[in-house]
This record gives sequence, structure tokens and C-alpha cells, in this order.
Amino acid sequence: MTTSWWIGGVEIPTRIVLAPMAGVSVQAFRRQGRRFGAGLVCSEMVSACGLSYGNERTLGYLRIARDEHPLAVQIFGSQPELLAEAAQMVVDAGADIVDINFGCPVRKVTKTGAGASALEDHDLACRLAGAVVEAVDVPVTVKMRRGVRNGSRTALDLGPKLEAIGVAALTLHPRSAQQMYTGFADHSLTAELVSRVAVPVMASGDIVDHSVATRVLADTGAAAVMIGRGAQGRPWARWLIYLSPLMHLSLLFFGAIFIAFELYRKYAGLGNKVRFVVVVLVNLGVIAVTRAQERGYSLLSVG
Repeated sequence: MTTSWWIGGVEIPTRIVLAPMAGVSVQAFRRQGRRFGAGLVCSEMVSACGLSYGNERTLGYLRIARDEHPLAVQIFGSQPELLAEAAQMVVDAGADIVDINFGCPVRKVTKTGAGASALEDHDLACRLAGAVVEAVDVPVTVKMRRGVRNGSRTALDLGPKLEAIGVAALTLHPRSAQQMYTGFADHSLTAELVSRVAVPVMASGDIVDHSVATRVLADTGAAAVMIGRGAQGRPWARWLIYLSPLMHLSLLFFGAIFIAFELYRKYAGLGNKVRFVVVVLVNLGVIAVTRAQERGYSLLSVG
């Protein structure tokens, strides 16, 4: 997880990438992501039309802090000339990488021909990506879903075409746009995409802990894992992915012991050593339940 890799000429110091998420990947969130070990952070998606029109709110997405780098700014649109113009603007603002969104399943985006709908029109997708590659001198990446419909494999055909026109890396979230965020991410498609292209591939979807991240990297051959919803409300999630389950539990165990000791030292006059033991056991119980929930178990499902 801690070995570096490259997207074009940009070195990424770890194998963990913080995903672009609309309404979530604001500057404060990205800075916390870098603080907790993300090798690359991405902005929320930025409208090419909004930038072209000089929309004040859209321009606000281009505020970049010095401690965010390396940073990818994600743009979306359905007009090659506007997307190229937007790419130049985000590079001027300080982006190290320009990412193109071919994955958003939300209707207000797809109805314009942007987002995941570009997966249905490879000619348009290639013209959009090609315009951006020609417009900027930084690496260009593309994030996409497997396709629009359930069972689609169109991303596997589009990936090599994007590589051929100069796209430096690809991210695959192997759910369909129709699925939205239901069901499971089928990373066998990620492995197949890796086998079809020479550029780095980032695996996105259902990456929630160290064991999943390690398994996905091993099974797919992907260069990195991209964490999205698994990091919401858990800024430390990127850091914990570094740790093996044993190290993770050991850290939590000694943390619980420390907290219990401090409580006992503070309130020693109120009881005896039995209270200390109870506090330790309660803390360990909380740890066990938390870990079980993170792994998808529930007390209601036991038996």
C-alpha cells in the first residue's frame, strides 16, 4: 500500500486514491485525505459548462491548497471544445491531473450526454477525451462504470480506445449506471480491463478495509484502489487500510487499555480494581462490535 507508482509524469506516493464525490470531495475533505495517507486526492466533479460560463459557484471548486498535491480535478461535459477549455482552466488553477467523468449515473448529468451516458457512444467519448489530451500538458485520466445497463461490458471495449488516444490511467467502478450504488462491484471486470490495457488501472467500488483492498489489488492487478463512500465520515479509513487486521486490532486493543487506565486513574477513589476490569471489557466489546459491523456482520444475522 505504501509503494509509489506513476500516472504519466506524476508520482503517486501510495496505492490509495480518494475518490471524487459530488458534495463530499471539498477542499477540507481532500486535505484530510492526504493527511491520512491517500496518495492521490480528487475533487468533486466540475461542470465544463459552468466553468465556461464563469459560474461563481463552479469556479469556487478550483480553490486548491498547497498540501493537496498530487491532486486530480474531475470535469464532466458532452462538448469537446468546452471540456478542453475546462481542462485548461483546472490546470491553470493548479491541478496535477485532469480526470474525466464517464461514470456519473445521475439523471441530470446523463441526460446531457455526459457522465455514464458517454459509455454508450464511444465516438463521443473518444472525441471528449482526445480534446482534453490535446489541450493540456498534464496526465489525463478517465473514471468510468462498466456500462449503462446491468450486465454491460462496454467499459472493457472503451478502455483500450482511450489508451490509444493518450489517456494516462483509467478508473473502473464495475457497477452499471442502472445499478446506481446497489448490489456489488464485480472486480473480475477490473481484472479484465487490467489485462487489456498497459496504462495503470484504479479499482473502485466496495473498498472498505485493509483485507478488501489487499484482495482487490492481488486479484485484479490494479495499480491502486480508490475509496469513495467507505471514507465518508471516516477520514482515518485511508490510514487504516495500510494496517493488517492484526495490527489494526492491536492498535485498538492498546488504545482501549490506555483509555481504561486513564479512567481508573481519574476515578480510583470511587471504586476498586473491579471497575477497571469492567471498563476494559466494555471497551474491548465496543471494539469487537465495531470491527464486526465494518466487516458486514450483525448480531441479528448470527445463528
